[in-house]
Parts: sequence; C-alpha cells; structure tokens
Amino acid sequence: MIEYMKKIKYILRKTPFFIPVKWLAALLGRSSFPLPFTSTILAEPFLDRAISRIGHPPDPERSKEQFYSYFSEIWEDGYENGLHQQYETYLPHIPRNTKKIFVDVGCGAGEFLSFLTSNGIQAIGIDENEQEVVRAQNNNINVIRANALEFFATIQHSFQAFHLLR
Repeated sequence: MIEYMKKIKYILRKTPFFIPVKWLAALLGRSSFPLPFTSTILAEPFLDRAISRIGHPPDPERSKEQFYSYFSEIWEDGYENGLHQQYETYLPHIPRNTKKIFVDVGCGAGEFLSFLTSNGIQAIGIDENEQEVVRAQNNNINVIRANALEFFATIQHSFQAFHLLR
C-alpha cells in the first residue's frame, strides 16, 4: 500500500496542476521548488535614478500619492526587463482567443498592461492615482482614473480576467 501511495504522489507531482501547489509551498518557505518569477535586481541604480529625476530622496511625511509616483520612478526603464521575465510566466494562464478584455485594477503606470497589449491581449487599467494615470496615458497605455468599485458598478459587460495586487 505504501508503494502504491508513493507512485500516486509521484504522478501527481508531475502533473501541471500540481505546479501552483509547489509555488505556494515555496512562497511559504516549505519547499525549495524554484519560483518561475523569482529574480534579484540591485535596487541602488534605480533608487539613484529616481532621486536624480525627482530631486530629493523619499520622505515618509509626503502623501501616499507622491510615494507611489516615486516608487514607480524607481522601477522605470531597466527594471521593466525583470518585470517582463516575471510576466512571461503568466502568459500561459491568460486566454488569448477571447474578445473579452483583461482588467488590471490598481495598474499604476501600466507596466503590466503594456506587456499584455504587446502580447496581443486586450487590456485596460484602472487606478486612482492621477500622476500614475497620466504617466500611463503619456505612454499610450489604456488607463482610466477611477475608483474600481465605482467603475465596475457602471459596467454592463464581463471581462476575461482581473489582476489586482495589493
């Protein structure tokens, strides 16, 4: 009976459905299974660039809106290559043969939206931060400044997927 159970466990571990369980175990520190979106990038060059663009280091007394804009500045340009490597792991899970739109709630400057559209996926972003929405729109990314709950209360159609990272 024990050998039979070992065989079942072995087979289950080789199925694609078991991979998310492995990722969860790795995230919780219970496994050494490599996460597909793990990457390490030194923050110093990005932080230095953000300080030079904005003109001062981050200040905890500033508003939350300014913090998010500052944070976005840190990760602009070269960091997007690292993000795109992470985003590549999501593509197999996002249907492409649908006419429904993908929604990124709290999209910031729209990095994920840009990635989706460059891969042929219709997408729209929603964010409340005016500075981030303007940055996205300046890059021709489809972002609306709105509260997500108010936005969805006015929509009469469905979407293919949502992305919300909090």
